Amino acid sequence: MLAFASPELRARMQEGLEEIRSGKFALEWAAERQAGYPLLKMLREAARSLPLYEVEHELRQALSGSVED
Repeated sequence: MLAFASPELRARMQEGLEEIRSGKFALEWAAERQAGYPLLKMLREAARSLPLYEVEHELRQALSGSVED
């Protein structure tokens, strides 16, 4: 087990794994796709406001010469 994994993190990861195994995750994202990806668009927009976003953007540009969002 990873040294930094807390019991809370492990429990949340287990929940996510169960959602994948049960098919719940796939159903949720199929509905998300059907609706035009509103949650994904919101999450991407929120990520753009994080300080790490600009650093990631610059790094991707430096490594590949172009950036895809």
